[in-house]
Amino acid sequence: LVLNNYYETENDSYQSGNIYFQLPILTEGVHYLKIKAWDVANNSSEKIIEFTVAASKNLEISHVLNYPNPFSNKTCFWFEHNQVPGELKVLINIFGNLQSL
Repeated sequence: LVLNNYYETENDSYQSGNIYFQLPILTEGVHYLKIKAWDVANNSSEKIIEFTVAASKNLEISHVLNYPNPFSNKTCFWFEHNQVPGELKVLINIFGNLQSL
């Protein structure tokens, strides 16, 4: 599929942007999406994305990680879920040893 009409450039940038395209209904299971893009100088880049279509309507969380780990005062959390796009309210509890200064 040619996705040129779905590309939106980032504001004030000639080097990055986003593609907004609704995939068709897919069967349950693992799928792969290969994206290849070219710039005006005919330089190309390719990326393969693996994702899973789940039948369960119950929330399932996978690939939970934080970086850096271990951390002292700041970290970022990532995870994948099986829900349609939208906001999720997430509560993260962090347990560890508190040391005196």
